[in-house]
Amino acid sequence: MIASPDHICADIQNALMESGLYSKQADDGENTWRISPNPFHLSPNDAAFFQDLGEHLLKFYRALNQLYFDSVKGRAPEWVADYMDRGKPADLIEYSRMKRFKAQLPGIIRPDVIVQEDGFVVTELDAVPGGFGLTARLMALYERDDRKIIGAAEGGIPSLFYQMVESGSGEKNVSAAIVVSDEARDYWSEMVYLGDVLKKRGLPVYVVHPREILFKEEGLYVRNAGREVPIDVLYRFYELFDLKNIPKVELLMFSNKKAASGPPRPINRIWKKS
Repeated sequence: MIASPDHICADIQNALMESGLYSKQADDGENTWRISPNPFHLSPNDAAFFQDLGEHLLKFYRALNQLYFDSVKGRAPEWVADYMDRGKPADLIEYSRMKRFKAQLPGIIRPDVIVQEDGFVVTELDAVPGGFGLTARLMALYERDDRKIIGAAEGGIPSLFYQMVESGSGEKNVSAAIVVSDEARDYWSEMVYLGDVLKKRGLPVYVVHPREILFKEEGLYVRNAGREVPIDVLYRFYELFDLKNIPKVELLMFSNKKAASGPPRPINRIWKKS
């Protein structure tokens, strides 16, 4: 028996609510978003557009990064660096310009895309994105034997996220902590979902509050199942404008200062321990 669209939507909604990823009503009493019985269909040309888009966005970020540092060094107009640094505290600007950070680029680039009759328009690029944990859950819910979900063959977003963490650390089989601040608590449930998927695959990934990070002379740790687990990589899930509100942020920045990758600036979010 084939389920009706209403039943399919209800099942998806219930599964999302159980994961803490959906609420029937927002503060104003309206639905937060509508659920479809089917995923968004992409033609072969549309699919190719998105599969190629990542490389184009990466090239754009490389060019933007180079332009910024050329401006800092006087090889490009000064207004470029002035504009990109505007509103940022001087100590953060100095920190982000450290030589070891210059070539670092985002591990995740999330474009906001508007669908038009003749194609797509990218309106914003976010290197501090929420939503990829939720998208991972939706991919799992919509996946069927007779339906191809783009990215599922590669293990989906959880596997790609972990590959990104490994790439940022330069090592394999790393233990990672996804650090979510109070200011980013709306995304806590989706990060927990992502971490749970990876842990079920045998990968040491922990979702923690900044207060839960333990600092020792030999490195960073989190408590898990009554023991202290060493952490190789921190993935920060909070904005730079919240730094003053984040517990232990000075220690987090110090641990990253000796690291091989991950400047705390708007175009990167991976921090690797020393």
